[in-house]
Amino acid sequence: MRIDGISLAQTQKGLDAAKKTSGGDSFAQLLKGALENVNDMQKKSDHLSQEFALGNVDSIHKVMIATEKARLAMDLTLVINNKVLETYKELMRLQF
Repeated sequence: MRIDGISLAQTQKGLDAAKKTSGGDSFAQLLKGALENVNDMQKKSDHLSQEFALGNVDSIHKVMIATEKARLAMDLTLVINNKVLETYKELMRLQF
């Protein structure tokens, strides 16, 4: 079974959103677009879970896939955050 978790197209949506806001590719804008994409996945997952609990959604598969995408996106965000912090700490330890 193939699941297209966090695809390049979803990442591209975040990049496109960041480009539209300023016309450029600053790091802050790229980061903001990516975080908004993760937030949207979390909201979609929560909404589908709530709709399933109310009986408005029949397919548990859609709920589980949305939940897994949101979880993977959050895990990836946390890993990237940790790597950035490690790099920052290592740069602060360097003596010039």
